[in-house]
Parts: sequence; C-alpha cells; structure tokens
Amino acid sequence: MNSLFLDPHRLKTARKRAGIKQQKKLAEMAQVSLGTIQAYEQNRGHSPNFSTLRSLAKAVNCSIEYLTGQQEDFGRYQEHMNEESFKNSIVPCSLCQHKDWLIKSLNQQLEDQRKLHVSEKKTLKLKIQLLEETLKQVKR
Repeated sequence: MNSLFLDPHRLKTARKRAGIKQQKKLAEMAQVSLGTIQAYEQNRGHSPNFSTLRSLAKAVNCSIEYLTGQQEDFGRYQEHMNEESFKNSIVPCSLCQHKDWLIKSLNQQLEDQRKLHVSEKKTLKLKIQLLEETLKQVKR
C-alpha cells in the first residue's frame, strides 16, 4: 500500500476541531511541509503514504479511518495501528461510496488546464482510469 486516499475536507475539519488554526502548525506537528498540508487540504498533488497519514491523524487526534472516509465519526488516533492492520480494516465499498466525489474532483482538476503541466494532466488521466478499473473490480 503505497498511497492512500485522503479526504481533504475531513483533514481540514479535523484540524479545526483539534483547535489547530494554522496549516503551518499542523505541518510542524505532522512533520511535513506547509506546502504538503496546503496541497492535501486543497486536493492537489499526491495522496499520502501510510506513515504521513498516521502522522496527520496523530496531530489532529482522530482516526486514520476518519481521514480516509472509512468511518463517519472522528474516533481517536490509535498508536497501535500499523499499515497491515489498517489495510485489513478497509472496506472496499467505501471506494464505491466516494466514487462520484473522486471522479468529479479529478475531472475538475483536469478541466483547469492552465494550472497543470503536461505531466500532471497525464497523471490525473491515469488516476481516473485506475479508479474506474478499481470500481469495476469492486462491483464484481
């Protein structure tokens, strides 16, 4: 599991709920750059790896499952959660629940071509194709 889906709205909501007003503070707490936090909250760039996702969850004291859309309540950060146990807890149907939002978000990024470089356009097209292929497999 290299990268994971991170819901930008949930990250921002969790940050504010934790009383962290500035993205810079969250970046320091999670030991990532300010640009990384900005990209995650604005749904730009790549998805985080498990280690980064765990750092974000710890900083805002919510569950990894909440940040990735696996559960509706905030939960609490779980120190014992590792990549393997998280991978085993993922419900494949959650991808189906978020598919419309994911496709809309990726297509919206594609439409804004003035801001995208050619390589970024190709990456987004590949993400859409991968998402569609994954959804077909989940539905089987």
